[in-house]
Amino acid sequence: MGGMQDDGFAALPLTQRPGQTEWTENDLSGRYWLRGDDRYLEEPREDLVPEIDFSEFNPQSAGTYFEHVHAELAHRFPIGRMRVLSKGLYNCNSWHRDPEPRLHIPIVTNPGSLFVVNHHVTHLPADGSVYFTDTRGYHTAINGGETRRVHVVAALAYPQIQG
Repeated sequence: MGGMQDDGFAALPLTQRPGQTEWTENDLSGRYWLRGDDRYLEEPREDLVPEIDFSEFNPQSAGTYFEHVHAELAHRFPIGRMRVLSKGLYNCNSWHRDPEPRLHIPIVTNPGSLFVVNHHVTHLPADGSVYFTDTRGYHTAINGGETRRVHVVAALAYPQIQG
C-alpha cells in the first residue's frame, strides 16, 4: 500500500482527482505543520493539497465496501482525500497538525493503538463507528501494539487554512 511503507506508514488512495492514474507522496500525505526542533517554530511540510479536487472514487476499488462507505460519507459531508492508512507495529507519526479535520473509521486495531490530539489520548476501537477528529490541532497516531493499525481516513473538504 502506498510508497511510504518503509517509514511504518502506508496509504491506499480511495479517492482521486478526476482521471488520475498516479499519486505522488504529497498526494498521499499532503500539507502538515510541525515544530521540528528546540526553536518551537512551526514550519510547513509538503505542499497544500486541495481536498476538493479529490472528487472521484478510485475505480480500482469500485464495487468494494469502501465504495459504499464513501457514498454514505459523501452524502453527509464534503469528502476530499479518502485513504486506507496503515501504521506499522511499534511506530508513531510525527507531532503535527493538518489543514483540515478528518473522519476516521478504524478497521484493524489493538489495545496499543492510540490517537493523541492536543495531548488528549484515546483509543478508537474498530467497532464500525465513524470518529470525527479535529486534526487541525497537534496530534499523532501511535501503534504500540503487535499488529498493524488500519484506518479509513477521509479528509473533510472545507475551506483550508492557508500557510
